[in-house]
Amino acid sequence: MTARKRRDHCRKVGYKAGLKSPQAGKTLSVSSVDEKKYVRLTAKSFESRIHVHDNILTFRDTDGTDTNVSALRPRANVSHVVDEYSSNDDLSQHPNLYTNKLMVQAEVQVLFNTAFKEHKQIKPECQGDLNFDAANSKRWGLGWRERLKCTKCQYTSQYRNLYEEVEVKKGRGRRAAKVNVGLQLGLCSTPISNTGVSRILNHANIISPNKLQSQ
Repeated sequence: MTARKRRDHCRKVGYKAGLKSPQAGKTLSVSSVDEKKYVRLTAKSFESRIHVHDNILTFRDTDGTDTNVSALRPRANVSHVVDEYSSNDDLSQHPNLYTNKLMVQAEVQVLFNTAFKEHKQIKPECQGDLNFDAANSKRWGLGWRERLKCTKCQYTSQYRNLYEEVEVKKGRGRRAAKVNVGLQLGLCSTPISNTGVSRILNHANIISPNKLQSQ
């Protein structure tokens, strides 16, 4: 068909000005589609939540369950001032060893001196160092219960409370730590809440206590 014939054909079958459109008054229906939420995670969060299930790339929610959220390509990790001062280059050390903890110095001295003597008696030929067993530390509010372990042999010391306990025990269970009681007494005379204290401690690279343990 030549260009002239195509033009004449379009004039015959095409819409002519002044005539009513055949679609006038009709409602167009659009098929519904599932709404999807797209988020851009940091590269670190992206890698921790992505996994392969039945050869399909899927994502997991913060509680570990599969989620329908579709993530875009990850954003670059943003370095904060807190990360700069809290990060460590020695990957062989536990991360908690680079945090600040409240400990009674006298109790720390007893823990190390006792462990040194016991380790030397049990393993006299061992040249390993005694470090905090940070992976198995026990927290009691702002107080800590720690033990030491050898870097070469299998020696581990006994646990010791590195905080002072209140003299009067009320009810069942373990005694309260003086540092936790003092914290709550201080909060009674200030407008700062437990949440506010936790934020201050976290910014100071101090592991904040659980809500129930700090009371």
